[in-house]
Amino acid sequence: MGLTKQGLVYLQKNPEVWFKEILGVTTLEAHHRRMLRTIAANERTAVAACHDVGKSWTLARVVLWYLSTHPKSKAITTAPTYNQVKNILWSEIRSAHGKSRYPLGGVMNLTEWKLDDDHFAIGFTPKNEVSPEAGQGTQSSFQGFHAEGGLLVVFDEATGVPLPIWTMAEGLLTQAHVKFVAIANPTSRNSEFFKCFRSRDWAKVYLTCLDSPNFPANEINSLEDLQREVSFVQTLNDDDARDRLQSYKAPVPYLLSVSWVVRMIIKWGWSHPLTLSKILGQFPEETENAVITLGSVEESQIRLHLPQASDRKILGIDVARFGADSSIFTGLTGVKQTALKKYVKRDLDFLTGEAINYILTNDVGVVVVDETGVGGGVVDSLRAAQRSNTIPKDIEIRGVQFGAGVECDGGKSCEHTECNKARFVNIKARMFSLLGDDLKKSDGLCLLNEECYSAQLPTILYRYDSKGRMYIESKDEYKKRTGHGSPDEADSLALANYGRYDEIKVGTFSNEYFKGSVTPMAGTLGDKNKW
Repeated sequence: MGLTKQGLVYLQKNPEVWFKEILGVTTLEAHHRRMLRTIAANERTAVAACHDVGKSWTLARVVLWYLSTHPKSKAITTAPTYNQVKNILWSEIRSAHGKSRYPLGGVMNLTEWKLDDDHFAIGFTPKNEVSPEAGQGTQSSFQGFHAEGGLLVVFDEATGVPLPIWTMAEGLLTQAHVKFVAIANPTSRNSEFFKCFRSRDWAKVYLTCLDSPNFPANEINSLEDLQREVSFVQTLNDDDARDRLQSYKAPVPYLLSVSWVVRMIIKWGWSHPLTLSKILGQFPEETENAVITLGSVEESQIRLHLPQASDRKILGIDVARFGADSSIFTGLTGVKQTALKKYVKRDLDFLTGEAINYILTNDVGVVVVDETGVGGGVVDSLRAAQRSNTIPKDIEIRGVQFGAGVECDGGKSCEHTECNKARFVNIKARMFSLLGDDLKKSDGLCLLNEECYSAQLPTILYRYDSKGRMYIESKDEYKKRTGHGSPDEADSLALANYGRYDEIKVGTFSNEYFKGSVTPMAGTLGDKNKW
């Protein structure tokens, strides 16, 4: 572009001018300008952003700005998966490069922009993913980059970037003239990204729904304004509420809309982790008595699993007991979720037929059914299908009652604190404990990217009884506390995950707790209003 040294220095300090003059960006929102000024002025910038405020749009153009204004510089970018690297951040980089007002030069590939051998940007995935396009994406390749003209390191969706990659990035930042930008939805406090916001080394930027220009366009300029609007919509009848939700102005339609935010707050509630993260741009508090965190759920949804010949194929079935609940089928192959099916107001014959079809089609080896209430009919019908050779006799049909006791395991005394009978009130508590553990493991469950899991799992609570045993709230307790429907998908997932374990022994069902003969600890099970 033939800029003088003085001109380059000016553009290095003023990315907004470069965006306008070189890329031809005619309008920058106030929060975009705030991000750019912070990145230009600081070596390390962490951006906690709500949903759909253009964070990847901005970050992609930051990569182009940096290389264009820093001769002999390099930019190294990553995200939790190769798909995110290629189809989100680098899709925006390729688009902006192609539409630039002035040609930016170089050779642009899927995840690389090369100006010359010492001047390039490249995108890596932090994991060795199985993809013919991802040969470069290995952990070992995310090392050893030094640049005479400066180095930019970019972490998109930084909450999901694993610790080893953060450590490798630190190794890149030992030279002078470096910038490190990390940006993400703030979903987990148990992450390296969260630590940035507790370190004085990082400049912090918080972006909330109110940063979307669609909110001031509807005279929503503060959290109080938003609270009033949500409360007003909740007072309307269905027809008027739909009209109201469709009436909001959206001058910038590709940024977060008022309609979506109001709908989701009504659906999730103000304190739900998804509301805090995706709408308010805040890190959710790790609820002291939540079995599973939002961060664990989202990490499981980007986790990969290489199929193994030994992978057990499992079907978990949660059978609806009441008209408002749904029957849910969850399929697992090893640790990888392969299916989620929902059936509303279907009778037992229909559900049994669907289960038989799924078993035969997917070569299922273990079926786990909640046989509490009407679910027992599905168990009986599946066993009858085995006797008639409709399904193979070697398939294991496990009928589970969530309220059943847990037997002493490993021959240990039930007084032993490590004995599962001494740790859990019932099998439901043991199953959700296993599910929580398996969602946390780096090689644990790989869930489908379904909203029901991030909506339900972080809101399921546990307590301890007077004997120090763990207890999971019932479906009725959950619905009363949250005002939402039954967490059927979560229960079905717990059932399917239980099918991966053979060592669990289930005792006889006892309703002593429900008759009140178990004395709760003060402020725990005994006070249902504190759930």
